[in-house]
Amino acid sequence: MEFRLLGAVEAWTPDRQIDLGPRKQRLAFAVLALRVNQLVPVPRLVDLTWPGAPPATAQHAIHSRVSRLRAALAEAGAERDGIAIVTHGTSYVLHADPMTVDAHRFRARVAQASAETDDPTKVSMLRSAL
Repeated sequence: MEFRLLGAVEAWTPDRQIDLGPRKQRLAFAVLALRVNQLVPVPRLVDLTWPGAPPATAQHAIHSRVSRLRAALAEAGAERDGIAIVTHGTSYVLHADPMTVDAHRFRARVAQASAETDDPTKVSMLRSAL
């Protein structure tokens, strides 16, 4: 399974795209994927989804979106890959290998290239990151 955040927010199995739902639901997924294996408090998701004044039902809306994301991932077989969105108190965490997220792969490859001393190798590694 692969998660793409650089560009359109998408999730893919080896053979098909997973429907992550409408824009605000994809935003919640993107935040969880950027913070993979880290707790993301529901109030943080509310603040990012409604930067101005959130509606009174904002927390319920976040819970509903996460529930639909869980269903989409489950339907795609994410549990086989050890991928799951888990609740911890008033927070959520996306459990997954960080390298399944393109943004994390990019950062890792740039860090590897930064440590390289051979310029042609460094250029090749940076191209690979892109």
